Amino acid sequence: MFIQLKALRNGKGRKKRRNYTLLILIAVTVSLFVVGVSFGSANIDPVLMELAEPAAINLMNDTVNASYKKFVGGADITYDDLVKITRNEEGQITSLTTDAELLNLMCIQIDDEVGEALKKTDVKIKVPLGSLTESEVLSGKGPTFSMNLSQSNTVDTYTESRFTDAGVNQTEHEIIFVVKVTMTIILPNTTATYEFEQGFIVTQSIIVGNVPSYYTNKQ
Repeated sequence: MFIQLKALRNGKGRKKRRNYTLLILIAVTVSLFVVGVSFGSANIDPVLMELAEPAAINLMNDTVNASYKKFVGGADITYDDLVKITRNEEGQITSLTTDAELLNLMCIQIDDEVGEALKKTDVKIKVPLGSLTESEVLSGKGPTFSMNLSQSNTVDTYTESRFTDAGVNQTEHEIIFVVKVTMTIILPNTTATYEFEQGFIVTQSIIVGNVPSYYTNKQ
């Protein structure tokens, strides 16, 4: 009986010590947070700006690629849908025209896909408490807390034609969609703007015959 009571008392003692340890850790964390904010409030924007840049770039990259993949999955566009090549009786190329209206419509759809996806997300970062102090030793160290930074963005999609030699009397023609996103992140005392640009080959073909230089920009 004595042994059982002693074991019970020891168990209660260990539980109390664990509770005290937990309370001490919470108190230290809160204290560090208060100290960090009080000393680092003037420096918080540069810290957040540094952390936000890679997070913003990754968000734009993931969103643009996912949105374009979704767009391509729902579209069935071929080279012949976008480009019309006219030849004379000898088979020589006399004109090469792209369907500007269709390309413009596709650009608008991609803009909408990317813009709507970005509206639903914030820039998520994790801030080490030590980075909020003015100490270089503590920078990047200590417990972290998560922050969601609001953002606004503009999306611009445009097309490019690229012509490259593909052999004797052959030219490779690629139509490329370029998606450019400008994102502005709202920080406590200022804003930060980041840009991301990604190109996608939407269609390509080998053209047999001499393509006039005013189409390929060759001299």
